[in-house]
Amino acid sequence: MRKPLAQLQKLLRLLCHPLMLVLVSLAGILAAGRVEHEWLSVPFSLALVAVVAGTLFLATSRLAFSAYLAWMIVGVLTLISAIKFRMKGFSLHFYDTVFVSRDPEVYRFLVGSYLHLILPVVMALALGIAAAILIFRADRKLGWPVSVRAVILAVPVTLVPLTFPAEASKDRYFYYMQGRHMSAFFVSLMDLRNLVVEPAFEQRLQAVAPQPPFADTVDCGDQATLPDIFFVLSESQSDPANFPRSPRVRDFYSASPPKPAKRTRCRSKPLAAAPGSPICH
Repeated sequence: MRKPLAQLQKLLRLLCHPLMLVLVSLAGILAAGRVEHEWLSVPFSLALVAVVAGTLFLATSRLAFSAYLAWMIVGVLTLISAIKFRMKGFSLHFYDTVFVSRDPEVYRFLVGSYLHLILPVVMALALGIAAAILIFRADRKLGWPVSVRAVILAVPVTLVPLTFPAEASKDRYFYYMQGRHMSAFFVSLMDLRNLVVEPAFEQRLQAVAPQPPFADTVDCGDQATLPDIFFVLSESQSDPANFPRSPRVRDFYSASPPKPAKRTRCRSKPLAAAPGSPICH
């Protein structure tokens, strides 16, 4: 029993050696380039790791523990983001924890359909927690004052906005579809503003006076032969400027002159699920 414990303590001392920290960090930098699929967003990702490590170091004064736990936290988020991107084509977003986590039915669906993907993540998380506890116990506190540790944390915090990806500044929605597994979740934190601040468009929409409903004069044929499910594609939408009954619609689309109203027509197309059934557009 003593021999395995001695070997474990030796391994932990090796992991806490500064040279080992440098090697692990270099491996993390190389891995960041692969999971981000380009190097332009890697400085931002590394700055995030440094912020997490600096925060932990400020709280614990343990350098090795802080560095390893920072890589573990970002690594787990990266793994989850990569799995989601592979399944859905969209990286991990903070909204996933806001909306999805509050629905019990989602948990049942995920466990029932994707248990083979959840188990490896859970196992990696458990191993990471166990390793972090062992490293915490083996790592020695540094006698650096709080002011020094705060200055160390301030450096990566300053680098975060300076290294923020330019492509995420223009249109963050498309950034989540580029496979930026390491940085996407942290970039999505910028969208937190949408949860507390009402969009300007919504404010202007609420200011519009209620309008009378449009007359239902469209004839789609015999209702008994219509399908039960209608697919309305985005290209089927019409410019609100086509509807002159809304007097304030030009306030929203002032850049576009009003267009003449178009007639709504009914076409019949074969539906894959029900051959011969008409679809009304």
